Amino acid sequence: LETKILSLRSSHYGSKLHTNYNVHSYDPLLGSKATFEYFTQRDNKRSTVITRSSFIGIGQYAGHWLGDNASTWEDLALSLPGMFSFQLFGVPYVGADVCGFNDDATAELCARWMQLGALYPFARNHSGHRVIRQEPYQFGQMVIDVSKKAIRLRYQIIVFYYNLMLQAHLRGDSVFNHLMFVFPQDSKVFDLENQFMLGEALMAAPVLTQGTDTLDVYFPDSIFYDFESGSRISTKSQTLRVNAPITHMPFYI
Repeated sequence: LETKILSLRSSHYGSKLHTNYNVHSYDPLLGSKATFEYFTQRDNKRSTVITRSSFIGIGQYAGHWLGDNASTWEDLALSLPGMFSFQLFGVPYVGADVCGFNDDATAELCARWMQLGALYPFARNHSGHRVIRQEPYQFGQMVIDVSKKAIRLRYQIIVFYYNLMLQAHLRGDSVFNHLMFVFPQDSKVFDLENQFMLGEALMAAPVLTQGTDTLDVYFPDSIFYDFESGSRISTKSQTLRVNAPITHMPFYI
């Protein structure tokens, strides 16, 4: 609070009680609300507003990105609890900077992040200006192919995703779910932060560590099918080791 802002003792217009210390956090909410309402009224269309800073209630007017992360495997993994948290905060339209914002990404990291990031509600490859370029084509054919496959998957489920966002708007539902949201009676999922559900129907197990080509995936007590092959994978609560080469992210119905 002491960096790159007005003095916390400064007063806002209208009342000496409105010090920056008391009302600083309202700025993202009211700024997003004003921007959303202006463009909606001007164009008579729904507007899209994205903000980094946020406050209670901002999900009604804006989406959120998780801020300046780094191009590291640790920050790739940390994006998941960040996503889960903002579902609880009532901001379903959220995402992390795909491939990382600070530091230089590698081909393997960017490929794995494109697989995961294509399923973020807000999906954006974004980086700082002091790091290497990280568009998929910068890393060669492998990352191009992985990215194309990931983006195609997003468009395959885009109608399903649209419906999830509609239910979030109408009922306050979450979209990008911790497995605990869907299987609250299963204590084995409580500490599981390397898998997630889209709504209640699709489950992903992204690769979050370097040099990994197999994963131990936990399947709760339900029927799961492999999204690509359509084959039945599991009908009971169990952990299975599955293949996860660089070209593939395990994804289930």
